[in-house]
Amino acid sequence: MKSTLALGLIVIVSCSMGLGQGLAVARRLQASPPKISGAPHRSEQPEAAASPSTVRELKPIITNLASPAGAWVRLEAALVFKSERVAHTDVLTGEVANDFALYLRALTARELEGVEGLRQLRDELVDRAALRTNDGVLDVMIETLVIQ
Repeated sequence: MKSTLALGLIVIVSCSMGLGQGLAVARRLQASPPKISGAPHRSEQPEAAASPSTVRELKPIITNLASPAGAWVRLEAALVFKSERVAHTDVLTGEVANDFALYLRALTARELEGVEGLRQLRDELVDRAALRTNDGVLDVMIETLVIQ
């Protein structure tokens, strides 16, 4: 019981760190381009072609893990889409959520332990989302990850 609580606490702290990093990435994506010294005044230069992005939250994904028996995971995440490259984000969001659920079912609780486990999970989710959307997803922000 104590190891489960410790694991849960570690995962919550790791998720909080991941969420902070994800929010920082989202802010950077939405921020205007940095000013370069010696560059012409903004009114003198053409409007920069900033790449707009759209953040879509996934419905919570709750599924069992491969091991230990009776273990389950709840994942709440959001996808950062490249707005100009992706149409039908509602459909794609559902398909990506299904891919995530199938992937999570193949994992064990040990694979999700610690910062390294969370980083590997996030990297794998970003790769799967990009594959499903033909590189239409910039990032996956893990908001909550609970393992019990």
